[in-house]
Amino acid sequence: MKLTKALKNNRGVTLFEVLVSSFILTIALGGLIASIGHSLYLIDVSGEQTTASEHLHDMVEQIRAEPWDQMGTTFPESVTNGDGNEYAGVVGELVLGNEQIWVRYPASTDLDGDADPDLVEVEVTLQWQDKRGHPHVASLTTFRAR
Repeated sequence: MKLTKALKNNRGVTLFEVLVSSFILTIALGGLIASIGHSLYLIDVSGEQTTASEHLHDMVEQIRAEPWDQMGTTFPESVTNGDGNEYAGVVGELVLGNEQIWVRYPASTDLDGDADPDLVEVEVTLQWQDKRGHPHVASLTTFRAR
């Protein structure tokens, strides 16, 4: 008896309540899908940063292994772009989008500010674009003593 009274008093869910809950669910799912897409993009960028770091470390190790007198000719101070890259043999295949590698030798000085002929600062910079066209830059600096 009590069950039939409860069923008679239950009017159910109105159409307005269904529409509001559907709207809220749609907004929540849209945010979830957008966050998944952005997470996948960040995973790609992280992989590219790892590749860039490997390229920088390979380049610096090759420069360190080069004899002192040949360092400037083997690794000239320049910008090198994708195809025909003179540094491609050092870092392997250039797989990052629009990858560019710079090698610079800023003036090295001792603690007094005087030029030190037996010390060279080596700065290797790598720039690339991700799949969305956003630019990224990574740099590594080391010193090389005679």
